[in-house]
Parts: sequence; structure tokens; C-alpha cells
Amino acid sequence: MPGYTHAPTLHGGKPVDPDQPLLHFEAFVGLVLEWVHRWNHENTPKSLEGQTPRQAWDADSALIETVTAEDLHTYTLEHHGKPLVINNGGVRWRKRNYIADWMHGRVGEKVNLRYLPHHDHRVELYDPQTGRHLGAAVMTKQATCEQTLSLKQARRREADRLRAQLQKAEKNRNTRYAAATRPAPPVPLDVMPEEEALEHLRALDGFNPAAEALPDLIQLPEPDAGWTLPLNPDTVPSPRPPTHPKDQP
Repeated sequence: MPGYTHAPTLHGGKPVDPDQPLLHFEAFVGLVLEWVHRWNHENTPKSLEGQTPRQAWDADSALIETVTAEDLHTYTLEHHGKPLVINNGGVRWRKRNYIADWMHGRVGEKVNLRYLPHHDHRVELYDPQTGRHLGAAVMTKQATCEQTLSLKQARRREADRLRAQLQKAEKNRNTRYAAATRPAPPVPLDVMPEEEALEHLRALDGFNPAAEALPDLIQLPEPDAGWTLPLNPDTVPSPRPPTHPKDQP
């Protein structure tokens, strides 16, 4: 499709046909529906013995049981977990409030919440005791179209900035080696001054102050005069032999 994120490109990253007009979403949906109709009503695969998928479906005598939407919620929606409480602002979930008309007079009651992934604008609520579907609830104070557009543009700019930083980081991570004309160990060419290396480490949060700590950089102060110094074993006098009482005068 024209405009697809991973569309084929030429050498150098340029698109194959940059002037090709983009296909509108409505036209794309129409083409998909045409393909579905042609596949089900005109296609005759060998596995169906010359029948179209629609003819094989109609000829199948198996009973079909229709399941209501309320029953499907139990098996197709994600379950939040612990019950939530209905308050004056509705049901609070993921720092958002969800409200519905049927909640009036139910403040303080607990409900189970189920939701469809990536569709946070609406949730389904159930009785935690019986599992009965109580109704749907919609998000309150939703952002306007202008705010949503501004947010998308800001996110796109942030993604472009991070992508440029990633490309720069990958480029700096590559190690270059000197040319060699005879078998020898590789010689890297990324030698830099120590101050420059420390500056890069600080910028990349890889700086370790303990790695630069020098024991003789700061002299230790002299001990206080009142402190007891350890004895030097070379200057300690030898112990005198004990005297017996009869040797004393």
C-alpha cells in the first residue's frame, strides 16, 4: 500500500515512487470488502469440490447457536482483577473515570471491570457475585481532536529525536582499526585523552567516581593528641619475670 511504513525503498532509503497518491481509508475498506465478496461467492477451491465457500456454508446442516454480546464479554474481554467501587465520579480505573447512566443510585457498590485491549474509551462492568453484565461505561473528560493531534505530533517529534540519538550512539559505538599489511593484532583507532573519555562517561551516565579515587590525593589529618596510639612492638620493653614472696626484703 502507498504510505505504508515499511514500503519498498530504493538504494539509499528513498521510496520507490514518492509521487504515488495515497489510498484513502474508505477506498481501502471498499477494496477489502470486494475481495471478501469475490472469495466467498466466486472462488471455487478444489477442497470444496467446485463449490464456493458460501455454497458450502449453506449446504452444511450443522446447527448454529447464536451467542449474545453479553455472553461473549466473558470470553473475549480482559479481566481487570479485583472489584472496583462505584463512586460519585463513576468507576476509577488507570487514573481515569468511567461513567454511565445506569450507575445512578449505585454509589458504593462493587463491580468487576472487563475491557478490550487498546480500546480504553469504553469498559464493561459486571456484578462480582453473579457475573451478570450490568452495562457499559465510557471515559469522562476525553481529550479534544485538537489536543489529540498535538499529542501525536509531540510524540512523533520525540520519536524522531530519540531515533537520531540512537543512530549517533550506534555510530559512536563502532570501533575502527588501523590498516594492516601483515598478520598482527588489530590496533584500535579510538584513542582519546583521559579528560575526553571521562567527559563522555559523565554524559552517558557511565562515570564511576570510585574508579578515579586516588589514595594519596587528599592527605589524612594528624590524629588528635588525646587519642591512644598503637604501641610499636620494637619499642615495647620485655616483660619482667615475676618475683616470689621469699625474694622480697
